[in-house]
Amino acid sequence: MIEAGRRELPADALAGLLAAEVGVAAFGGDADGARASMARLAADRPRDPLLATAVAALLPYLLLFNGQPDRAVRMFDTGEVDIPESWPTMRAATQACHVQSLLLSGRLREAERLAQCYYRDAVARGAADAVGLLAFSLGKCAYHAGQMRRSMRWLHEARTLAADRTLFPIRDYVLSANAYVAAQLGELAESRRLLRQLVDGDGAHGSGLVGIDAELTAAWLTAAEGRPAMAVATLRELHGRAEQATTVTVECLHLLSRLEPSAETAERLAKATADCDSPLFELWSDYAQALAADDPAALERVASALESSGYLTLGLEAVVVAEAAYARRGDQRRANLLARQADVLRERCGGYWPPLIPRPSDREGLTPRERQICELASTGHDNAAIAAQLVLSVRTVENHLQRAYVKLGVRGRNGLPSAIGAQRVR
Repeated sequence: MIEAGRRELPADALAGLLAAEVGVAAFGGDADGARASMARLAADRPRDPLLATAVAALLPYLLLFNGQPDRAVRMFDTGEVDIPESWPTMRAATQACHVQSLLLSGRLREAERLAQCYYRDAVARGAADAVGLLAFSLGKCAYHAGQMRRSMRWLHEARTLAADRTLFPIRDYVLSANAYVAAQLGELAESRRLLRQLVDGDGAHGSGLVGIDAELTAAWLTAAEGRPAMAVATLRELHGRAEQATTVTVECLHLLSRLEPSAETAERLAKATADCDSPLFELWSDYAQALAADDPAALERVASALESSGYLTLGLEAVVVAEAAYARRGDQRRANLLARQADVLRERCGGYWPPLIPRPSDREGLTPRERQICELASTGHDNAAIAAQLVLSVRTVENHLQRAYVKLGVRGRNGLPSAIGAQRVR
């Protein structure tokens, strides 16, 4: 259609056609073509004010797809991007780009606050498509924050409001995100149903970035169903097709590094993120390297960085993986300390458990006698006083305390008050 338009339209319409060309190339995964057309657009802006509005939003989208979310954020911060007033759906699409850029820059809390403001703005303007787009953004923020049920509520709203013919392939992205989070929650039948709805619909699922996004979700579902080898094969093929869109390449390698950790995948991810400006991508690369090396200390550092920046979904996974790595090295004290941290994080995430990691059997808790002694020790009783009160030898009290310290991951009495409340009695 673009080629036909180039032949048949008058010269003064070609700048508008070029704007369409940029959009098709950007969302079709042709980053080089989109950049070339955008450079030509800079010298020949469309005269139509609505098309000029669309062009303003395309450059930050290109930066976002090309692994430069922080640069895209700076464009919004410096006023280089005008948020459109007269076209509600394009306004929301531009706002969603701002939120996604923050989210992929490692600024989750800021992204969520802004998404809430933009969502209220869309509601006030009364455009269903726009509200759906910002609900989609809020759902993605909630997912990264470990709030899966809240994420599903936002994504369901987005799915309800996004029509088949909404600007850009919004509905397809929304369906893919719904399926992804459903798989995270272990709702595998629902995830399969949503993916079938995506594939059987009239959307753009078969091509471009939205098609790759759907295949990423399908790979995740395959892994959650217990077929990791098939998911790995899909991801290896997929990341080669996504090479022009750096961000999608990074996402493919990030998931691959978690399904099948290897030095080769970690190196590929490090190379892909080298020209990116996202601190979050750097953390993903560090995580891949720590997984490949089975380095518990490095895994713990990544987990701490993710937790402090609010990315609790991946942070919880990294904590659990670090716990297992310490246990393999015989450092049971450190493993138990991280087990307690995982319990706290899991509670903050509403009981969510990372689907790629086998669920543990109930952690070894304190015996009734160990808990009894720990409670007395935590309130200031020394070993002799505890022995006298419980009619035990001092040596027996000491032995019980030492076993409890290891289970609780603490070094001594000072760590008991905060530790024993989280432990289960066996």
